Amino acid sequence: MLILIAQVLETPVAVLLGEDPVRDAEKNPEPIAQIAQKLEQLNGEIAERTAANRRRIRTAATLTLVLAAVSLVVLLLLAAEPFLRQSSGRGIIGGADRPTGILVFSGTHWLGAGVSVFFCVLVIAIAAVVLYRTKR
Repeated sequence: MLILIAQVLETPVAVLLGEDPVRDAEKNPEPIAQIAQKLEQLNGEIAERTAANRRRIRTAATLTLVLAAVSLVVLLLLAAEPFLRQSSGRGIIGGADRPTGILVFSGTHWLGAGVSVFFCVLVIAIAAVVLYRTKR
């Protein structure tokens, strides 16, 4: 691909690779072996950078997945807390047969919990997709 770009730009491949155009292309053409060696070196550097970036992305996605899962569990426990609470005697009214407990819920509590749970599930799904797409 570099050879085609060099032909279109009418410049030696060495200039595209970052070298000074010391030599005249007609008098002393670059051997193909040198160009291939430079391209192989560049490909190796690019592969190392890509692998390092992939590791960083996977680490960030894994941490995000864990934090979102923990947040989801905490949110679900907090939302279920009124149902798990034992009646302490306060807020109990007497009935004909036995005392009856009363639980009062705020509508905004459930709305906030629902939005938060949805957001956590969305973040978990996105992090899982990122982990799947970056595996090798």
